Amino acid sequence: HFAIVLGRRFVVGRRAAGQLQKIRQMARARRASPDAVLHAVLARTAAMADPTVRIDGGIRPATLCWYCGLYGPSGSGKGNAENTAEELAPFPAVDYAHIDISTGQGIIAAYLDPETDPEDEDGKKKIMVQKRTRGYALATEGNVLDAMAKTNAGGTLNTVLCSGWMSERQ
Repeated sequence: HFAIVLGRRFVVGRRAAGQLQKIRQMARARRASPDAVLHAVLARTAAMADPTVRIDGGIRPATLCWYCGLYGPSGSGKGNAENTAEELAPFPAVDYAHIDISTGQGIIAAYLDPETDPEDEDGKKKIMVQKRTRGYALATEGNVLDAMAKTNAGGTLNTVLCSGWMSERQ
């Protein structure tokens, strides 16, 4: 299911070519941008991948991670592209971190749940424990991400996003 980008040309296997054709056909049928649907499908597919899946990009093996931005004026079909991608690549029954883009700490917190500290004899102390290993973030308005990146609270946002892209531990 992989496509390799060489310059501006995709080199794909037969199976991948069929999937790309299906994405294009569905996008056109739903009156959505094929490029926007493709990127949304790639982001959803990366979110579905088990974190043990690695791709060797030549520098070091990395987890699947895909960021995309669908930009356009209101009513231009960004939501329609996401809805079409959801129809093409629905999430399986796995506990995903559904991430609301806010701060870097907020992204990390989406993967955690409170649990009773096993070292607390009274059983009252709570600690945060990672429960999810896959996540999907969706910001319906790009200006939210831009505004957050410019605030002090959002200072960690770019760091966390870049670290995630590089498959670094958070």
